[in-house]
Amino acid sequence: MEEFATAGEAALSSVAALRTPAAAAASAVGRPRGVVGQLVSIARYEGARGLYRGLAAACLLQVSVTGTRFATYGMGKQLLADSSDGGGSDASRPSASSSYLRNTALGLVAGVCGAICGCPFFALKTSMQAQSDVAALQAGFQHGYTSLRSAFVSIYRESGGLRGYFRGVDAFVLRVGMWSAGQLSTYDAFKHSLLSAGFADSTPTHLIASAATSVVACMLMTPFDFVAARMMNQPSNPDGRPMFYKSLPDCFAKSVRNEGILSLYKGGLANALRMGPYNILIFVFYEQLKMLKASFS
Repeated sequence: MEEFATAGEAALSSVAALRTPAAAAASAVGRPRGVVGQLVSIARYEGARGLYRGLAAACLLQVSVTGTRFATYGMGKQLLADSSDGGGSDASRPSASSSYLRNTALGLVAGVCGAICGCPFFALKTSMQAQSDVAALQAGFQHGYTSLRSAFVSIYRESGGLRGYFRGVDAFVLRVGMWSAGQLSTYDAFKHSLLSAGFADSTPTHLIASAATSVVACMLMTPFDFVAARMMNQPSNPDGRPMFYKSLPDCFAKSVRNEGILSLYKGGLANALRMGPYNILIFVFYEQLKMLKASFS
């Protein structure tokens, strides 16, 4: 529970400054083009309110996903550390490579757990960030939600119940799972290497490790982020079934067939600009909050 609270606080501290409409950028098919063009156009026509549309849903998403991921990963590492240190010799302890593979698997499991907890909020955030009153800024289907509450109620009614909040959950689970596997284990590996090389366990070390981690994690996540955004932002048929993409493989196949393999990395720059600073800040905040907690223990 302490891991969950610490990660949740760190997520809330960083998300307010880093909101970029990545879902809209990934699925936009018209004007304006490019990350800078979209940011300038949104600021010009909609102001700060447009740049921060969906912020409440984004905060709920980060607390639920990040808190669950960090808590699951931390508890898993502790359990495995306790079992491996129970009277064994140094030779019986896992090597650096096996520890990295173990942590990668733990990160994947933690990501799956976090994705299941946060999928409803990702659906809300994606739908709200994709819509606009300005035709040139509209990305994908326009649901016309006026608030977080209206989005929550409308998704339930339009999709025939709770399943609407979990549309695209398979893509979202893969998205968060791949991000989490690359993020958590790679950060631990980079940080361990820096500490072994003589770096102090301080903010500069955390900055370097988290920056290097961002590159790996973004490369793994972007294709699944693209597909998850498309699946969650599509409209529903009268019977509540999705209109354009029937499943995760169907969305992948149609996107690649119609737009090419590189379409899976649409919004990649937006993701890097959003998730890179986010990743750096969340680890810095997380490490500082852990130190603060330790000082009161």
